[in-house]
Amino acid sequence: MPTPADQRWFWTERWQRHEREVDAHVAAGEVLVYRDGNALLEYLDQLDTTTGTI
Repeated sequence: MPTPADQRWFWTERWQRHEREVDAHVAAGEVLVYRDGNALLEYLDQLDTTTGTI
């Protein structure tokens, strides 16, 4: 089955390389996951704007 034209970007080598990088970060536990958008926004509100840390 051919890939629809509007989805070909996803299958470019460049995009797939970035997908693999993200997969590696997820596998290594180097990502934060939030239960919903509000939880993410609460976390961002806690960041110190000068240092980027909580």
